[in-house]
Amino acid sequence: HKSAASAVQGYLNSAGFESETIDTTYDPGFEDPGRQAYATVFNDVIMKNQLYGAQNWIMDLQSRSGPRYAPCSSPKCNTARKHQFRSAVLRRRPSLLVTVYYMELLPILEIAKDLGNLAVIHIATDMDTRMGDIFTPSTFPVYPRFLAGIPFDVDQSIAAAFPLDRKHMFLSGYPVRKEFLEPYSEIKVRAGKAKLAPAGTTVLLVMSGGGGQVVPWPYNLAQHGIGEPLHIIVVAAGNLEVAAQLRRTLSGNVTFPDGRSVLQGEDRNVTVEVATDPDAQLAEAQYLLTAERVASLMDACDVILTKPGGGSTAEVAYRGIPAIFDVSRPLLHWEQFTVDIFKARGRGLSFEGEASLRPTLARALALGRSTSLAEASSGNLLDPGERIPQAARAVLDAPCQNCRPLSSDVSS
Repeated sequence: HKSAASAVQGYLNSAGFESETIDTTYDPGFEDPGRQAYATVFNDVIMKNQLYGAQNWIMDLQSRSGPRYAPCSSPKCNTARKHQFRSAVLRRRPSLLVTVYYMELLPILEIAKDLGNLAVIHIATDMDTRMGDIFTPSTFPVYPRFLAGIPFDVDQSIAAAFPLDRKHMFLSGYPVRKEFLEPYSEIKVRAGKAKLAPAGTTVLLVMSGGGGQVVPWPYNLAQHGIGEPLHIIVVAAGNLEVAAQLRRTLSGNVTFPDGRSVLQGEDRNVTVEVATDPDAQLAEAQYLLTAERVASLMDACDVILTKPGGGSTAEVAYRGIPAIFDVSRPLLHWEQFTVDIFKARGRGLSFEGEASLRPTLARALALGRSTSLAEASSGNLLDPGERIPQAARAVLDAPCQNCRPLSSDVSS
């Protein structure tokens, strides 16, 4: 969510807005030891150890008791959490509230109404827009100064926004970093790939994720490849242990034509390296890649193996590289939703363990490059840098006389 929030702020600032981002988990004004403890457990235990089935079970259990927040209209009702939001808004006095985290959208809509009919935009950061997790068929937004951004022109994403009315939705594009919106250059890509590996080599990009997850597939492929030259580039995302573990495991070395030394597996057709930032000043920062570097790697590589998170898959969609996803263990609900869409739209495939990895990789290569998933029906790329500021101006101009935030709110 931090990357998405930063991207949205950049779009708005470039369009002439003045904006500020607040982290409602760690900002001092939103101090809540319980929430912070849960965030730590989620990131350091569930995500790092890939306990996705446990997280799904927790969410399923929560969903049986209904939405997390019930309507709580002023002046009859208030909560400590609403007070935190209200205080933050009153300190800053904005005209527009933008959220990239769906869970607290209901109280934000109520506060927006309470504090002078402030405009509200929500930008979904997963293909599974999940509005049914926070609203019900009897309690849903009717606020005329509210819009929800649907990131891709996908029927399943629109259906997942129920019970929102279509008039409260707009096709926003996904808030990717600006480097992923740059035009694709065939000439630049050919030059980039020529630097990565010798001619005739298939290049696989592996995103290890920043949560310290163990990704076994570079090791498996290094032992037994695909029957032809394969070069694997691993993005460590700042996890220094990834590079150290690869060096300990793969003892062979090969020097590429450009003089670059890379690791070699037991299968002599397979070479491996960890992507670095050539401009990094400190050794420990060399694996922290810029957005420009990651985008250029996606352009130059033939296929990508990645975790199906909202931001990473959006960047894949915008650069057009075919994807493969590991489903050998349960995925988070919203990630499985994304995998299903990639497969249905011909932009990705999934595999269940080593036995199906190699044939899946071969079939994914045959998919070719396409940005169709990140395009509007017109065939043009969905540009969130244009669409989100346009939506912001629309909600700011929307009239709101005697209006209500929610269908069940009768206090206004």
